[in-house]
Amino acid sequence: GASRSRDLYGMLELIGYPLQRFKSTFPGAAVVQDNPGEGSYLKIGGITIRRQIGQGFKGARCYLGEQSDGTCVALKWPAPMDEVATMREIAKKAHRDALGIPRMLSWGTYQGKSYLVTELLGSPLSNLFERIHARPVRFRWLALRIVGRMIIRRLMGFHNRGFVHCDISPGNILMGRARDAIGSTQLALYLIDFELAQKYPGGTKVEGNIGSSEWSSIRSADVVERKPEDDLEALGWVLLNGLIGTLPWFEWLGSAYRDWDSKWIRAQAVKQVQRGKRRVLEDGHTAAAWRRSVGMPEELLTFLRLCHSTADNPAPTDYASLAFLLGGKAGLSDQEAEQHDVEAFARHVMPVL
Repeated sequence: GASRSRDLYGMLELIGYPLQRFKSTFPGAAVVQDNPGEGSYLKIGGITIRRQIGQGFKGARCYLGEQSDGTCVALKWPAPMDEVATMREIAKKAHRDALGIPRMLSWGTYQGKSYLVTELLGSPLSNLFERIHARPVRFRWLALRIVGRMIIRRLMGFHNRGFVHCDISPGNILMGRARDAIGSTQLALYLIDFELAQKYPGGTKVEGNIGSSEWSSIRSADVVERKPEDDLEALGWVLLNGLIGTLPWFEWLGSAYRDWDSKWIRAQAVKQVQRGKRRVLEDGHTAAAWRRSVGMPEELLTFLRLCHSTADNPAPTDYASLAFLLGGKAGLSDQEAEQHDVEAFARHVMPVL
């Protein structure tokens, strides 16, 4: 019936499968719209807006849109001009699609504000966390190591193009179909939301309360120029969140968010979180705020400590050592390592999604 059709189309949208391709394969299938009447839908840049699927920083919204040929896309409006410029520069520097970066399809203005259209991806990493939460710790750590290695590779490519992300979080990592060169039936991971991205080196100093404090690096709580190691340390906290669930400072931030308009509340909360994270790195499993959690793998603790301790080191970022801590295999090219991890993701992680 209609409800089953709606569920099917929702699943196709989740993985970014072109709606037109499905309709051509199954010509008898009827499209079920969320609201009756084509005229009730907003159009931006020739894209028919179906519904909101996300919320960005400072009021930006992400929508599920449909092109005239039935292809589903993601449209962000209003999109900050800095984000549009970042996406355009990444596309210009990449000889082909940048690994783990959504393909930009178009951009323009609507009602005097910029919009950005990209390929449609799937669900956020937080959905994976929910699916593996009840699984044994050993399985969770296996899955998260695969995720971590893939994101390290994406961050390396992003950093090498002269940017730092500044807002790595489970909501800003999406699952989507792997590029055709790897296999269209497999899933890969993508970074999204470049509103806060800064050029590196030479970016501006960023306030400590800008970004997702739940997962940001320890030094990000200060007014500093963000570095690649800050993105990588944030990835470490994301992996820890996926492994054990709610981190101790989530509750502190939850209380502070009720009065987040207060500059004093924001500053105090960010510093409290910074102290909590520093205590974990200094005391490991003996930290007072950590006693209620499951054991943290020694490799992850070393990962976090290495990211934090090398942030002010002028030497190049050692992505290989960080990947090795998460089970990366030595001697593989970036392409071979990516192929290995996409296959491992399909083998170990996709069955639980």
